[in-house]
Amino acid sequence: MLFTKQSKSATLLNKFNQVSRCADVFQFVRHDGYIKTLFIKKLKRLLNESSQLISVFGCNTEFYYQFLPHVNTNVKRIDLTHAFSTPDYGLEQFSIPFVDYLDYRIVINAKTKKDFEQQYVEHNMPKDRRDHILCIPNGIDIETNGMNRNKTSDLTVGFFGRWSKEKRPQLFLDVAKLLNDEHRTINFKMAGTALEPHKAQIENSNVEYLGELSETSAISDFYKSIDILVITSYREGFPLVIMEAMSYGVIVMATNVGSISEHIKTNENGMLITETDPDQIVRTIAEKIVVLSNDSELKKELHSNALDYATSNFGIRQFNKAYRALLTNE
Repeated sequence: MLFTKQSKSATLLNKFNQVSRCADVFQFVRHDGYIKTLFIKKLKRLLNESSQLISVFGCNTEFYYQFLPHVNTNVKRIDLTHAFSTPDYGLEQFSIPFVDYLDYRIVINAKTKKDFEQQYVEHNMPKDRRDHILCIPNGIDIETNGMNRNKTSDLTVGFFGRWSKEKRPQLFLDVAKLLNDEHRTINFKMAGTALEPHKAQIENSNVEYLGELSETSAISDFYKSIDILVITSYREGFPLVIMEAMSYGVIVMATNVGSISEHIKTNENGMLITETDPDQIVRTIAEKIVVLSNDSELKKELHSNALDYATSNFGIRQFNKAYRALLTNE
């Protein structure tokens, strides 16, 4: 496994090392030049001379597309895209010149598949190229996550993600500040990566700062301690945290982006925020939180429906089966 970009966190590196041989090659590929050319030459020889290589797989890396022309055509060449980066320039645009070097493109939802199909039409690509776009939804190990929730009578609202432009964590803080004065029984928690520089801002918003959670037990305790998970992003695919939260019976309150609406149904198993103006998003989320804090029957129903939906739709077995068939010769 090659890491071609600098990560903001090494939290999961040990888990990667447990299942594969890993190498950080960012210093070799970050600039065009002699070092990058030499690295490509060596990697090309290493892979193409291997009698055991069946497939190569890339995600979220420009270098992977640049290297594809050097891979033997008898090797399956596959990429993964969670979502288009619109309105930002993303890899879906960068990868256009390299589409013919790909045997399969994997997406995690129907929305991204349609986005690729539309892109292919706009670039006059042959219709048969659309057939190599496969949808394999993510999966999680659910077991009995939704049991034994560690809850008090107060309502607890959580945010779990990295501090980044597209996630818009500031909107979550704005919701907390809006509700702080009049709703003292509503608590807020925030966990994720790249939060440390914003710790003071988080705590000044009367939000409990948890920082980065890496241990399985800590992540489990977080989900068990909250009633609502808020997603404030302006673009997403389908966040893994939604799947995880619902498997614990957490009510997801999310902006209507990516394929979230394929799974979240308002007043059925969660709350979908259809507003697009940031200020209105904040007000609507706050209003819906207050509704749930005052309606114990609705809250109980959504908790139960979220867990049932996750159990029926997010299991890991089909995910594992699909990838095993794709990446191997089974």
